[in-house]
Amino acid sequence: MTVTTLIAFVAGLIAGAALTYLIVIKGREVPAEALRNPSKYKRADPEVARTLDEHDRDLAATDPRWVEGEEGEFATFTYADRDGVVTERRVSNWRSHGAYIEGVCLNRQEERTFRKDRITGWSVQSQSEVQA
Repeated sequence: MTVTTLIAFVAGLIAGAALTYLIVIKGREVPAEALRNPSKYKRADPEVARTLDEHDRDLAATDPRWVEGEEGEFATFTYADRDGVVTERRVSNWRSHGAYIEGVCLNRQEERTFRKDRITGWSVQSQSEVQA
């Protein structure tokens, strides 16, 4: 099993859990098709996408991997964007802020904000480790 396959599998589990949350907790009716293809349904229904995003951000803000206001020199991680495109990222001067990590993305050479619920494989390095 490749890393990409594993990430896609985990993302599917998370999306399924979010839809279950909508059905059970929110009492909202969701078509059976949404359970089979959550990413398509999320894109097709902006209200569901907003509800899922709010729920994901609430969970991400309390993620034990980060402490609010925590900062670091360098970090690497795998990131899945809203379209499901997975990339390996390196950031410098990062900071944990609510449901987000903010920092300078060394891949794109610009200030970026990353949603915590889309991050896997988080690893922090010191400046000396990066230079080695």
